[in-house]
Amino acid sequence: MKKIVVVFLFMTLLSKCADKRCTISVLNNTNQTIYVDYSFIDSLHFSQTDDVFLDQNRKSYDTAYVFPNGTVSYSSNRAEPDSLAYLIFSGTRERIFQNNNCVDGKLRLYIFKEETIRNYSWETICKYQMYEKKLTFSEEELRRSNWTVVYE
Repeated sequence: MKKIVVVFLFMTLLSKCADKRCTISVLNNTNQTIYVDYSFIDSLHFSQTDDVFLDQNRKSYDTAYVFPNGTVSYSSNRAEPDSLAYLIFSGTRERIFQNNNCVDGKLRLYIFKEETIRNYSWETICKYQMYEKKLTFSEEELRRSNWTVVYE
């Protein structure tokens, strides 16, 4: 009986943790591998603490993880041609705009070519705004698209 209670408590805790994260999907409809990042201001900004693209974090998006069934996975910010990238947020989708000091009600998605990410430091990319494309969305626009953005 103790084992059942422990398993039940563990599953309850796990389900509550899962509720605290949400995603915005970016469908890559091009023939190139892309990387995606976001901002609530109108330009890329350099951060030493939380960016997946910092040099010391490169292994996390360069290295593929192979699951036991043979599925290959990369960083959620990376999308090969005809596949999805995922931007992961804490909280519910409806709270993304509230929790991130979004002053103008817009989320910017920045699309990068793989060669840019591989050949330049994140600091240089931010300094010179070296993104391929910037897409801007309101909460309502994302809701209407079911929180999925198509990049073509």
